[in-house]
Amino acid sequence: FFIEKINENNLDIFISENNLSNILDKIFPSTLKENLGIWSSDVSTFFTFCILFICTPLLNREIKSGKWILVLGAGYHPAFIFISKIITYGLGASISVFIMYNLYYMVAGMILTNNFRLLYAFANGTVLAYAIFSIVNLVISLSVICKNQIILFFTIISTVMAAPDIFTLFSFGKILPTYVLTFVYNSSCNWLSLIVPCISLLFIQIIID
Repeated sequence: FFIEKINENNLDIFISENNLSNILDKIFPSTLKENLGIWSSDVSTFFTFCILFICTPLLNREIKSGKWILVLGAGYHPAFIFISKIITYGLGASISVFIMYNLYYMVAGMILTNNFRLLYAFANGTVLAYAIFSIVNLVISLSVICKNQIILFFTIISTVMAAPDIFTLFSFGKILPTYVLTFVYNSSCNWLSLIVPCISLLFIQIIID
């Protein structure tokens, strides 16, 4: 009985070690493609928080401080100022993400097993940059429309962090704008699947702007 008990305990330890190993493999995969997906998820979350804290009060703060008075007095239309803010902050965030993505690809590729072609990484980096630019656009636009900034904050965060995972459970999830993030999180290469989500995301931005 004593020997059988020891064998059972050893088996339990072995199973636990295997489970732990599987969990660690999912958190810290040894392949580049999977690492890029995890990195994209972390970076998009981090940048979304930064965008929310910087861009949500941006227009209201500038208007209240009187920064728009001279610009409007010079003959510029408010829509021109509004769009210039979106382009400036959007390009600043998206270009930074694009550069970081490709730098990570090059550095991590020296350490990890490279199972992701350079062309695919470049394309996924572009998709992630487009997603970040869209988040900046939506945050700035919605900050004008939405009076309650707390609701706006939680809406954007839930869209970036929860919606991509939830909507993958449904077949219609692939046609929603959130699939743009899901695509990058999975380091996907099925470019045709991006057509509808990208167009719908662009359409939403045009309507809100």
